[in-house]
Amino acid sequence: MFPNVPHWYLGMHERIYSFHMADFYFLCGILVCHSYRRISSISEYFAYVKKRLLKFGIPFLFFGTLLCAINVLIKGGDLSGFVSGMRLLFVDTILSPATYLWFIIVLFQFYLVSPFLCQFSRYALPLAFLVAIILVIHPLPRFLTLHQFSRYLLFFLLGILMRNILPYVNAKKTVWICLPFCLIFALTLWKIEWHPLFPALASIPALAFISFCLSHLQLFARLAEFLSRRCFAIYLWQVLFIQALALPMKSLFPSTWGFILFLVSVVPFAIFASLLADGGVKYTKQRMCKCA
Repeated sequence: MFPNVPHWYLGMHERIYSFHMADFYFLCGILVCHSYRRISSISEYFAYVKKRLLKFGIPFLFFGTLLCAINVLIKGGDLSGFVSGMRLLFVDTILSPATYLWFIIVLFQFYLVSPFLCQFSRYALPLAFLVAIILVIHPLPRFLTLHQFSRYLLFFLLGILMRNILPYVNAKKTVWICLPFCLIFALTLWKIEWHPLFPALASIPALAFISFCLSHLQLFARLAEFLSRRCFAIYLWQVLFIQALALPMKSLFPSTWGFILFLVSVVPFAIFASLLADGGVKYTKQRMCKCA
């Protein structure tokens, strides 16, 4: 994006990306299992799938189509370029102009299997862990981002397992067992060339311990709760604002200091603008519902 990106940022970016999506799907496993409501029939399962399809499908289509159109306008393409981008959006999202939307497809795939994992966890989880280990070694093809499903299924299952044993963990105050993992996590980040599973697995107990310590700070707890309720909207919108401002910022400030200025100004602005955009969408939906 910028011609003069400092080396320290590239190293930091590589290390964050070695674990952050694994942690995301681990937390998704906890939340999906926590909010799960028992399904007792095939019709209830299809209703459950339909609800999630609308929840994830609408923003996926909106932002995917918008970014494919923007990509054609920026590169001076034509209708065939737009059609090609839309095809990739569904076939292999990571290669499409809307790369970052791949996580929605994988999250929806996890929602499809979560009723079986949550409702029959005693029997399904051991088998699912075995499948997850096999998929780490022999991942599924890239079609429909199934290779990312293979990569992160293990962490989603760990989240479900954690939700099941959470009462025991809280009762025994076992969070202090996680303290040594902070050192292990630091070592895996230092030796980034190790197997990619190492920093991802070590990050879960390490960040759990850090979060436990920071949760005693009231300001941090409130900020974390506020952002966690809106992280989906922030993630969807912020890319649009960042890309819109990156082009003029790159032209005006092409140096390394310009990139640092971009980080400290545009990124916080994109988060704030995303919150405003999400609020505007919710307000519009409420007005439309009242009018109807």
